[in-house]
This record gives sequence, structure tokens and C-alpha cells, in this order.
Amino acid sequence: MSSAVVLRQCPHCDKSFINSSFLQNHLQRRHPDEFEMQQSRSDSEKKSQLDVLKAEISSLKEELGQQTLLAKAAQEKEQETLHRDLVRELDRFKAEEMARTDRKIEDSRDGIRREMEFLYTRNFQARIKQDKKWESRMQDIKNQHESEKNQLLSELSRMQLAGEQQSRDKEPVLPPSGHQDSRGASDLLSACPRTKTQAGCACSWNPYRRCRRRTE
Repeated sequence: MSSAVVLRQCPHCDKSFINSSFLQNHLQRRHPDEFEMQQSRSDSEKKSQLDVLKAEISSLKEELGQQTLLAKAAQEKEQETLHRDLVRELDRFKAEEMARTDRKIEDSRDGIRREMEFLYTRNFQARIKQDKKWESRMQDIKNQHESEKNQLLSELSRMQLAGEQQSRDKEPVLPPSGHQDSRGASDLLSACPRTKTQAGCACSWNPYRRCRRRTE
């Protein structure tokens, strides 16, 4: 079974053609004026369609440009937002680091202060202990000095008493009154064997006793 053939009818006469090429040739030969008008109309339509296409393309280009600008603006805005967020995050990190550093410095300062207070207290206590030790030693020296002084004073007092006793023992013994001796008074007084003097000898010589000093 053969397929039906589609004929192209000439718009200006009764003839039909089996394809558009034959129809175009027929129009150019038999209906040149109508063909020219149709061709002009076709060219005008094509031009109009081309203008429409150009306008659409221009509109699409403009729309694409606007979309590109909007996308670029949105991207720039997003980048600015990201930049602000990054700066804000960086500032927060810096603030946290500064706070952490300040805490470390304060902790170190407190540790140093406590160490200094400990050393000061220890040195102060050691100084008090040393002062007490020196005070005790000075008191011992003072007590020893006082004891030695008292001993010296006691010895001096004893020596003074002994000297006074010796002075009393050295006083001259006079002969009884009315006693006559065949010798004269000058003969009774013997001279000091050291100074060769009789009375007034520097060694407290008793003219009626022998000189207690040894002859040099």
C-alpha cells in the first residue's frame, strides 16, 4: 500500500505540485509579480523575525548582564559578610588570647608575690631568730662581764682590807715608858737594808721591825 502524496497548491492558479521546489519555480515563471511580493513579504517577515530575535537576544544579554551583576553583587556581599565574620572571629580570638595572657600574667604576678612574701617572711623570721640569738649572746657576755666585774670588785675590796690590815700590823711598837737602854735612841733604830734609811722608808719599813722587802 503506497503512502498518499501531499500536493502543494499554487495560491494564484489551479495547478498543484508534488513538492515546494516545483511550486517555487512555477511562481517565478507564471506569477513573477506575486512571487516578488511574496518574496518581499517573506524577507520582511524574516527581517522582522530577525529583529525580534535580535531584540530577544539583546534582552537576554541585558538580563544575563543584570543577573551577572546581581550575582557579582551577591558574591561581593557574601564575601564582605564572610570578611566581617572573619574579622569578628579574629577580634574575638584576639580578645580571648589577650584575656588568657592577662590571666597568665596575673597568675604569674600572684605567684611571684606569694614567693616574695614567703621569702620575706622566712628572712624576717630568720632575722628575728638571729637577733634573738645575738641578744642572748650579748646578754651572756653582759652577765659574764658583770660577774667578772663583781669578782674584781670583790678581789679589790679583799685586797684593800688586807692592805689596811697590813698597815695596822706595820705600825711601830714603842718601848714602855721609863725603860732605859744602854744604847741611844738612834742605836735602837736600825736602818732599812734596802734604802739605808731609818724612819720614812718608802717600803713602809718599821724601824722596830726588820724590813719585809727582800734586798735586791
